[in-house]
Amino acid sequence: MTTRLWDGGVIVASCLLYFQPEFTLLTMKSFYQLHHEPKGKKGHSVDSDEKLAWWWAIPIVLAISLIIGLTFIAFYKLPDPINDRSRNGSFIASRAKEDLQEFVDIGPKVVGSAANEQTTVQYLMKRLAQIEADSNGLYDIEIDLQKASGGFVREKFINIYDNIQNVIVKITPKGTKYTKSVLVNSHFDTVPDSPGAGDDGSMVVAMLEVLRILTNAPSVVRHPIVFLFNGAEENGLQGSHAFITQHKWASDVAAFLNLDATGTGGKEILFQTGPNSPWLVDCYANGAKFPYASVIGEEIFERDIIPSDTDFRIFRDYGKIPGLDLAYAYNDYVYHTRYDDIDMIEDGTYQHTGDNVLGIVRAMANADEIEEKSGERSEGKAVFFDVFGLFLVNYSETTGIIVNMIISVAALVTIALSVWLMQRTAAISAPEILIQFGISFCIQLGSLVISIGVVIFMAFFVDIIGYSLSWFSQPWMIFGLYFIPFIFIMAIFPALFMGGKRFNSLPIRFRITLFLHSHCIMLILVIVVLTGLSFRTAFFVSQCVLFYTLAQMLNLITKWYLRPHLWIVPILIGQVIPISFIAYIMEITFSLFIPINGRSGAANNPEMMISLFAIVYSVLIFGFIIPIFSIFHKAKTMLLALVVAFIIFFILMFTSVCFPYRAKTSAQRQAILHTKRVMYDANGSVRNEDAGFYAITWDRQAENTVQDIIDRLKLPQRDASKDCGTELFCGLPIYHPMMLTSLSTGLWIDAVPPKINSLSSIKLVSKTNISGNIYRYTFELAGTKQNEILVKGLSDAKVVGWSFTTSDTPSFDTDEYFIHLRFGVVHETKTFSLDMKVVNASAPAVMVGLIAHYAQGDVDRPQELVDFSKEFPDWTHLQIAEATYQSWQF
Repeated sequence: MTTRLWDGGVIVASCLLYFQPEFTLLTMKSFYQLHHEPKGKKGHSVDSDEKLAWWWAIPIVLAISLIIGLTFIAFYKLPDPINDRSRNGSFIASRAKEDLQEFVDIGPKVVGSAANEQTTVQYLMKRLAQIEADSNGLYDIEIDLQKASGGFVREKFINIYDNIQNVIVKITPKGTKYTKSVLVNSHFDTVPDSPGAGDDGSMVVAMLEVLRILTNAPSVVRHPIVFLFNGAEENGLQGSHAFITQHKWASDVAAFLNLDATGTGGKEILFQTGPNSPWLVDCYANGAKFPYASVIGEEIFERDIIPSDTDFRIFRDYGKIPGLDLAYAYNDYVYHTRYDDIDMIEDGTYQHTGDNVLGIVRAMANADEIEEKSGERSEGKAVFFDVFGLFLVNYSETTGIIVNMIISVAALVTIALSVWLMQRTAAISAPEILIQFGISFCIQLGSLVISIGVVIFMAFFVDIIGYSLSWFSQPWMIFGLYFIPFIFIMAIFPALFMGGKRFNSLPIRFRITLFLHSHCIMLILVIVVLTGLSFRTAFFVSQCVLFYTLAQMLNLITKWYLRPHLWIVPILIGQVIPISFIAYIMEITFSLFIPINGRSGAANNPEMMISLFAIVYSVLIFGFIIPIFSIFHKAKTMLLALVVAFIIFFILMFTSVCFPYRAKTSAQRQAILHTKRVMYDANGSVRNEDAGFYAITWDRQAENTVQDIIDRLKLPQRDASKDCGTELFCGLPIYHPMMLTSLSTGLWIDAVPPKINSLSSIKLVSKTNISGNIYRYTFELAGTKQNEILVKGLSDAKVVGWSFTTSDTPSFDTDEYFIHLRFGVVHETKTFSLDMKVVNASAPAVMVGLIAHYAQGDVDRPQELVDFSKEFPDWTHLQIAEATYQSWQF
């Protein structure tokens, strides 16, 4: 009854103000304050009338939890597998699974090994021959086995390959007039110890099944399709480079579809497109039966936040062709481990991938743009994202900019109109409402800054006390450690302000609305900045602003903003879609980046990345919800419950419940390189010789695990970075250029030398003066199939040329060069030359190093290493390889 009288009074007063200009603002304000000021002991304030009982917060919290929970269903849902082989034209999941079982039974397939170069190649050739025999004759089918040697400069190292293999098949519609083709690529090689079910066997068998379907379909596609099963991806994307730069079919490729993995199982996500080819996103939208894509992934990958790379880069940079990049990004815990096996892949994964790849390949092969020249195609970047796997939203970057600006302007106009109506309704002056708004904005902004500071402090604190990665196997810990503190601080300051009596010239609903408007304005600023910096991910924020603006528009049109409780309904309903969508993206993000922190190196604080993601998702999911909780009685008391919850989570962090690792499912990665080192001086004499175990630390806690074993066994240890100032690349046996950034974070334990039958070596064949003070040094390498050549000028001499690549030496930021060399099917000696600009002809001009790895089980291991390896807990994944490090001065 009181509420209805109050509403009626406001309406009557508003009418008088509108129809009677002489009705002064002072009279209106007096009328408003008569009803708004606190009463005596027997009375109560208007704020009290407008507030809801505290228990109303429970169904709201439960509803938000339910909404977020439902998005998990969308994230994990996979299609039912098709096993009926009589369904012609359908992707048969059971057949793909059988193919994968035979693939993983081969075991690890390291470049240069018999498993990769013989067994797997024979397996693929046999499958392709059977597919050709079973085809319906509508295509010309050509099968080719490529053997190639070459090299290229990639980032800060030189990538050289010798006699690697690719298995390639081309299907051409009979009688077609089209010559331009579509390329589909996956790789069959693996890292040591891994059977490669996810990376990349599941994509290999998907391609085989798609090839079966296409060659038995009653109709053909318009353009030829090339299926590339490349045999050297794990060693620096060598197989794709060999094809696109040397193969006879490469010049006709107009677009490509790359299939890879940074995980095992789940759904394959489209995370890279282009460059500047929005028509390819249209092909994906038209062809993918179960769309799963995000431009957010593309922008993250472009900025090298993910410690991986794919063949997409090679086709784009060396082939100058556009494409789509699909990859598994789920369950990165087992990526590149022995646990990347077939039992980690759900049957629905085969169906999801197969149906999508089949549809996308058909859409690309039938696209008009395949025959068009690059200048004739639609260009520019695209904004794209799937909505719960149901459909794909796709529009141009230009359209995205326009949409972002329209939403921002509409939001600002709506906020301005809302504030003006508040002023009219509350009968206060414009300066007074603006002061109130300014105070609200400052409190909201200050709360945000403090919240961010506290969460980042927590990230540093948790790491400093040695409990990082507590969420590695228990992702829900992220909510307790980072979301809860953020939400509490964002809520407590507005609640304290709105609970005070100094600034009470507005009803509580208007005060809350001003905080909501403040949050909206901050998001608009983010949209403007992101759009100005050409971040297409601005759509992520725009949709939050859009639905808030629509909710406020509804409130203004219906005048529900005048109703003490009804105004909340549009706001809450308007948050259903944004919360759902952001929670869906959040699940995708955390499912990728949580396990990635298990292989990001010991030098990086994993808490920082996760806490920053928590900040972003807290702002976007709860930003328009947090201020509303001031509408409840006992709001500040309820917020104390968050403090209690945080304390509980914080205590849990110290218990075994939150121990980071689990055997097989989320193991800690460990690697031991049993190494022999020999360094020679310019006279050929040994200047240093030793041996030991080099333990590579893959995550923040890995060093502690190894150090505990060292201390327990009382093993002789020395500083791994001891030789960083005198030896090439610290004198450490790194086996991949990605390790260059963390050379000194490992541990060195002195030990007996490894048992290696044939020691790799480099010898000087000739030294020739080719021009003035420039000398050509010609060397011969006799090594294993996996080698790293290191080069550095001495005595002020500089490398000015070499035989590794046809181009000049790259201008890196360092004078040390890293040459990544892999042999494939044929293992021969390698001759190479260096051109040195010499300053002092009587002094050594160049230091050449050779790191050789023996990761194929061809050496015996001493008992000392066996005993050391047995000490590693069952929750670790231990890789062991033998290595030699040698250097010479010439």
